[in-house]
Amino acid sequence: MRQIGRVSLRDLLYILFRDKWRILVAVFTAFVATSIYLAFEHSIYVAESRVLIRVGKEKLSGLEPYAKDSYNILFQERGQDIHNGIELLNDETLSYRVFEKLRPYLQPEPRPEGWLKRLKYEAKELVTSIKKVLYEPLFWFGLKTRLSDEEMMVRALRASLAVEAIEDTDILKVSFGWPDPQFAALALNTYTSEFVAQHIRVHQNSTSEDFYIQQIAQKRRALDEAESTLTAFRTEHGIGNLDLQKELLLKDITELESRLRESTLQHEEYVALLDGVQRARRTGEEWIQTPDFVQRTTLDLSSLDKQYYELVAQRSLLATTHSKESRELAQLRERVASLRLQKAESLITFFRLNSEAIGQQMASLQKKLDTLHQRLTEYNAYGLQLAELTRAQMLNEQSYLAYRKKAEELRISDELNAEKISGVRVISDARPPVEPAAPRRLLILGIALLVGLFLGVGYSAISEYFDDTFRSADDVRRILGADLMLTVPHHDAGSRR
Repeated sequence: MRQIGRVSLRDLLYILFRDKWRILVAVFTAFVATSIYLAFEHSIYVAESRVLIRVGKEKLSGLEPYAKDSYNILFQERGQDIHNGIELLNDETLSYRVFEKLRPYLQPEPRPEGWLKRLKYEAKELVTSIKKVLYEPLFWFGLKTRLSDEEMMVRALRASLAVEAIEDTDILKVSFGWPDPQFAALALNTYTSEFVAQHIRVHQNSTSEDFYIQQIAQKRRALDEAESTLTAFRTEHGIGNLDLQKELLLKDITELESRLRESTLQHEEYVALLDGVQRARRTGEEWIQTPDFVQRTTLDLSSLDKQYYELVAQRSLLATTHSKESRELAQLRERVASLRLQKAESLITFFRLNSEAIGQQMASLQKKLDTLHQRLTEYNAYGLQLAELTRAQMLNEQSYLAYRKKAEELRISDELNAEKISGVRVISDARPPVEPAAPRRLLILGIALLVGLFLGVGYSAISEYFDDTFRSADDVRRILGADLMLTVPHHDAGSRR
């Protein structure tokens, strides 16, 4: 084995030119093998379509309860809607439905005409037969599951389908690859139409109508009972507008309390005047003045006052001519005392009657006030019961209206389903592709040439590495560390020299 310290450009060129035919054979072999493989490999035509996943009736039916500022809660679920669409397209059930629609077009390929096409066809049949023979032991030992022709075709359809979400959009890119471009477009259009139908079937519920009908009947009965209970309660306790009734009642209570305070002051005033007249009658000899009442009826004792002043005038005249013990002055004094007593009795009777009348009025006002206070207490107690009954009636009404609204939404949804209207739209149907998408023949051939060149050069490099011959005096000095003394040329047997 040669131990070369370093490899020069001269060495590399020597290796390439020495083994050029070997390298060319490796490249040619790789090119021929790849060409044969590509000759038997089908061209795959890929049809494409676009599907829009938008906010449809499945979401809009529950959007109304949200406030306007909370609508973004719904639109944050757009990623979830896209993933739901991808899962529906990749679902095996959808592939079986598509297979049933495409069954008439999935017939065995007839034998082609022409010796080249016939050769390719027979070669493929041979490879298929060999595969079946090789797979048979795997079926025996349970290492592989035997599939029916229908299951194999469904798997082939699923493997040919590709779904991709386009970033920052609500659109799905759906593609289908098949050797026949016409069939690729037909299969993809069948997939998208079945996807729309499957989307509608997934969001519909055939038993919802009966459920909502039963719930609406129950909520209607509950609402009728709540309304009857509320009406009976209002009728029994004479309640119309409770707030207005309480407001009027408070107004009456305030008015009665004001009248009661005024009557109390009048009563106290009459009692004080009565006591004053009684004290003046017992103790003094002065004439009792008639009180002056503002805006109230008073007792008219002006005749007594007139007689008193006349007697006082006569007494003053007689006092100038008669002595204090005279009979005339004594009679005048008796008449003055009689008038004073008569006026006192009149005032006492007037004040007593008025005080008693005002006392009765106070008792009546107090009784009415107590009645109003009791009614106000009852209204306050009724308010709690009325609030509970009203709340129960409102809750039953809201529940009833909610079920009615959902039932109407269900009816509209059923009509939309019948018309195949959904939140999914196919925005571009698939067309038969013009050029195949795979295999990329030029790229594969280029890679094959590079691989063949790499293998040829690699083989030459390895063989050179294990070669133990010397090509020049420099190799001798570099490897052995000794100078070359003599070289003997090599002559072929057929050489002229």
